[in-house]
Amino acid sequence: MAQGLFCHCWQQRDVRKISAMELLITALIVGFVVYGLERNNARQVTHPHLAGSTDVRDRDQERLSTELLGRA
Repeated sequence: MAQGLFCHCWQQRDVRKISAMELLITALIVGFVVYGLERNNARQVTHPHLAGSTDVRDRDQERLSTELLGRA
């Protein structure tokens, strides 16, 4: 009896190769996405103010101050 692959085992080998390639490609994509997010996060400077103009008065804080002074 000849040794080797029997029946449809060759199909199973191809499926394993494709899934291994898909796993590699998926890992590379995830790696690049994580790298890009980390790079973008490191480049952003944290500001204590909201995005946009920083010379704007905080009217809510002024309103709360006058309300608290009015109650005292």
